[in-house]
Amino acid sequence: MQLGNLFGLLDVLPPLRYNVNPLLAFFVGIVSGFPGLGLLFLSLTDFIIPTVLLGLMVLIGALTVPPIAILLTVGLASPLLPFYVAFCMLFQGFYGFLRAANSNQRRGAWG
Repeated sequence: MQLGNLFGLLDVLPPLRYNVNPLLAFFVGIVSGFPGLGLLFLSLTDFIIPTVLLGLMVLIGALTVPPIAILLTVGLASPLLPFYVAFCMLFQGFYGFLRAANSNQRRGAWG
């Protein structure tokens, strides 16, 4: 099993065209989300697939965990909103880090 493999998803995606620093990808993911990662990686796939994955995670969480359902129905009035935003930002950052590390490893760079 290779470094940074999200349930085999990252091995299905083709390697990036060039080496990307994983820490840079982490910070770009936190600051600008999946659109920024798509631009950094020069890949529309790296914008669409994680966006759908995050949407499915939120939907499944809303159907199974009552606080998330309350957050989605109450909206901005919910006190859980900062935790939801922090979760989304960290998910985007870790996806960028793992995608860059996995691609660099498969290309033979940095280990």
